[in-house]
Amino acid sequence: MDVAAKEAAIARFLHEYPQAADAGRGHPALHGCEEVRWSEFSGCPAAIPVLLYGLLDQAAAAEAQRVLTNTMFSIAEMNPAMPVVLPFLLRLAGDPQVPERSGLLDRLVT
Repeated sequence: MDVAAKEAAIARFLHEYPQAADAGRGHPALHGCEEVRWSEFSGCPAAIPVLLYGLLDQAAAAEAQRVLTNTMFSIAEMNPAMPVVLPFLLRLAGDPQVPERSGLLDRLVT
């Protein structure tokens, strides 16, 4: 999936779940995610924080996880931004209040 397709997927996600963009703001596990220059990583859209925040929204968490997985992983290779996103995901997985936490843990193990 190219960057334009990833950006379009995130735009569709935001259209369907506009509240998700603010759901996780202020969560300590995501501190610093907005300072990362995501788009400087090859194949990575700038809006990764939106998906990370969406992981904390009860209604949007499953879809945020799906879009994030499609954005960061491909069958052929791992996105170069994965080492940067991984600490955020690990901290979220350690929070028992995170919606869809079991799915997040499964993704991390995979």
